[in-house]
Amino acid sequence: MNIGVIVGLIIQALPFNLYEQYIGKLIQGTCAGTFCVLTPVFINDISPVEFLGPLGGINQFMVTVGIMIPPVMAIPIPAGIVENSEAEDPSYKDDYLVSGYWRLIILAPAAFAVFAIIM
Repeated sequence: MNIGVIVGLIIQALPFNLYEQYIGKLIQGTCAGTFCVLTPVFINDISPVEFLGPLGGINQFMVTVGIMIPPVMAIPIPAGIVENSEAEDPSYKDDYLVSGYWRLIILAPAAFAVFAIIM
């Protein structure tokens, strides 16, 4: 499953057209959804009864943190660039935060997937 996440993220980060972006999101979303379903089942199967509640809560909290990370990473992108396609200052158009930073936001979960594969 981690390999599927990495493949989906790479397809999303290196799109040549919009359909490749959709395919990458489908692959990555399917793998992420599978993790969200199978992890609580696995925790329920291996955990002692007294730890089921806390471990289930930690799992849900970590899913929520994972949902929060990409919007927080997008904070450095200047708001005026996103709102207007024609920027007041043309130097912003080639700025890394605008032109390439979105790829880092998409690829950030790949670090966690690689860590999970190594572990």
